[in-house]
Amino acid sequence: MSLKLTKHIVTVVKEANKLKNIDVNNTPDKSFFNRFLRPFFHIVLTLLALYILEKGFSEKFIDFITSSLSILVGLFITALIFSFDKFYEQSQSKNPTSREKLWDKQDFNYSKIYAYVTGYTIIISIFILILIVPNTLELYNMSFNLNELEFNFKDINKESITLFFKAFLLFSQRFLVIYYLLEIVVNTLFVVSSMINHMRAKIERNS
Repeated sequence: MSLKLTKHIVTVVKEANKLKNIDVNNTPDKSFFNRFLRPFFHIVLTLLALYILEKGFSEKFIDFITSSLSILVGLFITALIFSFDKFYEQSQSKNPTSREKLWDKQDFNYSKIYAYVTGYTIIISIFILILIVPNTLELYNMSFNLNELEFNFKDINKESITLFFKAFLLFSQRFLVIYYLLEIVVNTLFVVSSMINHMRAKIERNS
């Protein structure tokens, strides 16, 4: 079961990241901004937030993120369950025109985009909730100020090595939490805006 679960998760992640850059006509977005600038700004904003949040995440921040992501996961799961029938309605015409075939293809493609991106957002939301478990359990000092650390390779001992690994783990946790929080914001905006535009296009077809 664990192998199948891993395989399914990997498939959702790969497909979501691919489909986010493809429109309903299966045309990929190869713009410089999408391929290079957006990932660059994403990482820069994450590092900037890490520098500002030098002592990590406060208790209020953890409570806010936990409650917000829990609500978001519930809403997205509900939306995912009912999305396919709402967005994809195959043409009932016995002899569909070329335009009807195109609309049918666009509806099917958007259903895939919506399902995979929404599913991916649910997965990374759950991943963040798992990452902040140590903060809620207070297993060790999670408010460690990483900006005050100085590494001296001349004085390497057991304590400095332990401190290095602790700092590395804290940095990794904070980086991943912030990085994927930004990803969730972007994905949510993408899903909502694309859904509105797609529904508007469907309304205009029938008008």
